[in-house]
Amino acid sequence: MALDTTTPITFGIHAGKSWESLPQKYLEWLVASAKVSHVRKMAKAALKMHSPKARLQRDRMIHAQRRRQANVEKYEAEKAAAAQKFASPEL
Repeated sequence: MALDTTTPITFGIHAGKSWESLPQKYLEWLVASAKVSHVRKMAKAALKMHSPKARLQRDRMIHAQRRRQANVEKYEAEKAAAAQKFASPEL
C-alpha cells in the first residue's frame, strides 16, 4: 500500500505542509531519529520524491496536466465562439 505523501504533516515547524514538500535534510533527520514508525515510513516515502527520477516524473505529469487544461480551455473558447456566431443574426 502506497503512502500518500501529499497529506499534511501535523507536528513541528513544518506543520501544515505536505510531506513531499519538506526539505530533504529534514526528511533524512526524521528517518534517522523519529521514534514513531509511521513518521519514519512517511519520511522515507517522501524522501523518495526528492530523487531525480521522481522529480522528472512529477514534472512530466504536471506538464501534461497543464497541457490538457490548456486544450480544454481552448476547446471551450472555440465552442463558445461558434455558439455565439450561430446565435447572432447576420446583417
